[in-house]
Amino acid sequence: MRSIYAASRSTTVFLGEATAGSDALLQAIESSSPSILTATTKAAVVNSLVSNSGMRKHELIEQAFKILWRPYWVRIWIFQEIVVSPNPWIQCGNMKVPWDTFCQAIIALLAPEPKAIFGSGYGNEARQRLEDMYWERRAYRLSQGISEPLPRWDMSGGREFEGRMGLLDLLVGKRGLEASDGRDMVFAISGIARKPKKWEDLSITYEKSPARVYMDTVKYLLDHNKTYEVLSHAGQSQDPSRQHLSKIPSWAPDWRVRSEYKHKIVDRKPGTNLLRWIPPSPTSSSSKPQYAYLPSHSILACLGTTYSAIQSISPDTSSIKPSPGSTSPSPSLFPSKITNLISRSHPLVYKRRLARTSTEVWALVPFDAEVGDLIVVFRGGGVFVLRRKGKEEWKKGVGWREWMFGARREDVVEEIRMAIGAAGRGKVIEHCRFVGECFVDGLMHKFSHVDEAQGTNEVIFAMH
Repeated sequence: MRSIYAASRSTTVFLGEATAGSDALLQAIESSSPSILTATTKAAVVNSLVSNSGMRKHELIEQAFKILWRPYWVRIWIFQEIVVSPNPWIQCGNMKVPWDTFCQAIIALLAPEPKAIFGSGYGNEARQRLEDMYWERRAYRLSQGISEPLPRWDMSGGREFEGRMGLLDLLVGKRGLEASDGRDMVFAISGIARKPKKWEDLSITYEKSPARVYMDTVKYLLDHNKTYEVLSHAGQSQDPSRQHLSKIPSWAPDWRVRSEYKHKIVDRKPGTNLLRWIPPSPTSSSSKPQYAYLPSHSILACLGTTYSAIQSISPDTSSIKPSPGSTSPSPSLFPSKITNLISRSHPLVYKRRLARTSTEVWALVPFDAEVGDLIVVFRGGGVFVLRRKGKEEWKKGVGWREWMFGARREDVVEEIRMAIGAAGRGKVIEHCRFVGECFVDGLMHKFSHVDEAQGTNEVIFAMH
């Protein structure tokens, strides 16, 4: 498909039949095209649309949302159609306008007002989806040696997409879109993703099951990125019923399930009260990730150390949200930071709860965390994760104790040891499930503390 789109002179994206509102909006975009392409401010774009349509701004915004919520926009394969096509056009009924003009007009109409507080502006999913694709297309074309002039008005955030075209970036950004075949959540993206020349291509074959494709993708990213970052997107966003039916293990992200946030932990900038993104932690020069992949057993085995256990968990994050007008001080800085995020409905706290560990430390944990879950850190990892101990159960009519994840212990122990190599020699193997990423007070921006937790009493966590 990619080669077909690339070879075309132009591509018409047909969104469906016209309405009076869609005709009015697209007609305004067409009439305003010269002004849009020369505008130096967002206001100039919006004013031109209002002037040429005879509609009020809020009426144009309503029609823009109606167009962006048409079924076309939530399908995974549109990514290739728009990103690769040299000259895409957007059409409703008989009206059509160029892609670039359409994007600038819609993004200007739906852009949030400037806010001083970080984390505001989330929730405008339709606009964000369009804006992401606009900049991803530009980044892809730039990677093909095709440079195009930037909009003259400030479409903020666009330049970062030049560095966000890796496979994991795109998988995270597109997760939850619609695909008739779950494997296409990977296959529709992998051929577009930017990768160093020394990397081999990710294998694309429909002979593999969706679960195997998702597992192999995790292994591919671990091998090439040399970090555990992909695991940050597993666990808490999974649909348990769907996961069971499709046999996707707990450690492999289910890219069919949408996520409320797509970034790493927000933490306080040292010496200030400002919040900032913490990027993926650099791997310690003396401690590289050590893992083994056993696809026949759906196991990812990682060397790591247990830090602490969950002793108590709040019912939900609303339990620490202050009542209106309350000025009572928080018991520590970490809960006050989380309270600040909750008050703004920051996506980081979506489906998360506040927990207290056995070492009297605060942690922000996935919503489905349980008392007794263990906080661990993998060798070479910079972020803590939760894991849940496995159990054994008696299988009636069989006469032996079967490992709950489907394989008998003695069948996999030697395979795990052989796969992980000399680094795992003599270490205990603990079978478990991956619960999700865990943010621990005081340890998220001090990599030395993470390093200190590694290397002592290491075990092999065999995640199912």
